[in-house]
Amino acid sequence: MIDPTQTQVVTTANPTAAELPSLPQLPATPARIRERAINARYEMAERSAELNEQFARATSGSGRQALPHADRATIRDRVRHEMFEADPWLKGSARTTVVSVIGRGPWLEVKIPERPDVSKFISDKFNQWFRKRVAGPRKFRTMCYAKQSDGAGLALVVHDPNCRGRVKLNFVPFEDEQIRANHTRQSFQDLEKYLLDGKEYDDVGTVVRYWISPRHPGEFPGDESQPVDAAFVVDVWDQERPSQGRGVSPYATSTRNGPLRRAYRRATLDAATTAAKLSFLMETQVDRFESGDINFEDVDPLTGVPIVYGEGMALPKGWKPYQLKPEHPTTGHDEFVRSNVSEMGRAAGQPSLVSLSDAKGANFAAGQLSRSDWGDDVDVQRQDWEDLALDKLFEHWLAQAAIVYDEIPREFGDIDNVPHEYRWTRKRHQDTNKEYSGRAKAIATGQTSRAQWQTDDGLNPDAEDEAAARGFGVDVETYRRALFLSTFKEAAAVVTNESRTDDSQNPQQNPPGNQRLENDDRAFDAEFASDADLDETFARNGFKFNRP
Repeated sequence: MIDPTQTQVVTTANPTAAELPSLPQLPATPARIRERAINARYEMAERSAELNEQFARATSGSGRQALPHADRATIRDRVRHEMFEADPWLKGSARTTVVSVIGRGPWLEVKIPERPDVSKFISDKFNQWFRKRVAGPRKFRTMCYAKQSDGAGLALVVHDPNCRGRVKLNFVPFEDEQIRANHTRQSFQDLEKYLLDGKEYDDVGTVVRYWISPRHPGEFPGDESQPVDAAFVVDVWDQERPSQGRGVSPYATSTRNGPLRRAYRRATLDAATTAAKLSFLMETQVDRFESGDINFEDVDPLTGVPIVYGEGMALPKGWKPYQLKPEHPTTGHDEFVRSNVSEMGRAAGQPSLVSLSDAKGANFAAGQLSRSDWGDDVDVQRQDWEDLALDKLFEHWLAQAAIVYDEIPREFGDIDNVPHEYRWTRKRHQDTNKEYSGRAKAIATGQTSRAQWQTDDGLNPDAEDEAAARGFGVDVETYRRALFLSTFKEAAAVVTNESRTDDSQNPQQNPPGNQRLENDDRAFDAEFASDADLDETFARNGFKFNRP
């Protein structure tokens, strides 16, 4: 136990280590660990018969083992059938993704701080090549369809001597099954490395080579796949597991909704059709009818009786008519379809309002929230297209453009030396008045700028201002100053008053008109002190001055 009476009291202002009291040490005691049994478990970890049946196909294999070639081919074929041939809802969902993500295609904007002329030249030439020479947006839309049905949007970068323009470069989309292992040129051990699918990785998991058939194996099964360096292959796909080697359709988990929806619709239609075809049924409990000398035998079961449209009919004695009542719940068909389609679209990241393309039951705020969520997903997908497709195309184009165009210095033939970004078409707010009002307030309070809004809209701020200035017949600086004065009225008045005050306090810097002329005359006289100096200056410029 610590005895306070034995503690030394230090009276000096700055005690030394020797003067400090030695603190007693507590005896070291071994830590004791208590183990207690906790009655808690993850419900999903239970191995009950019900859960075992529900998760019978769950495995602990790698991403490559969970998606072998045969299974991926089956999924690809079924999704293609549903998307392009059988299910209008799935095709509409896929088209919504294509239009939202790719739209009219991206624009390149190069931003080299010290060389704005080179930046504009590179941007204009690449956009012309991508949009006009090789129909890039159209090919990107085709590849985006393939990414949803096959799991990957693929294209081959090739030299095209028929391409218009100086840069003879093109890219050609191709089908997913054209990537396959060449069994005649690869040993069995190599097939593990090539994933049995013709996609070759190095030791760190980077794709180094693709084995591609020049034509579709469905039409030309005898074609052998050829090795192509990964630098010349555009491969846009979603990697959802670290060990996954090939892409799979995002609709792989929800494609079965299409057949289920058609089966439910067929059952609903059959129930309604059956009930509509039979006008009424007749039933009797009498076995034999007698009327005078004529005896009526009972009618054979399921005998059809013609009726006259729009007239009443007297039935024989003992017969009772009734109408068939379908027991199938036809009223729930609409709700089932909406739930089914919403579930299918969620696999592709689409909210129900987007996948259904129907705002039934949603107010304006709910609609905007759904658009916002979908917009975030679109931004992520566009980033993949920029990193995996656009940068690869721009790198090849830039290497050739630096050679054939004198306006591009050779040091800018390397993509790493060219800062750039891509601009996409932005989806507008439904209420443009609210949007523009909010933008004006944000700009006036300094929270953002006009240039930032224009960039977010996929526009070039400088090009937009130049076009607007031309429309008003003024230069860009005058146009921007007018916008500044109209946006920051109070601040503009303060700046103008300060400028006038400075001018009045410093008349020599900005004198009035007559004073400026006198100052100019004095400067002229100081520079040309004599007539001889003036005559010599005129003579150097080709003028002869004859004095009287």
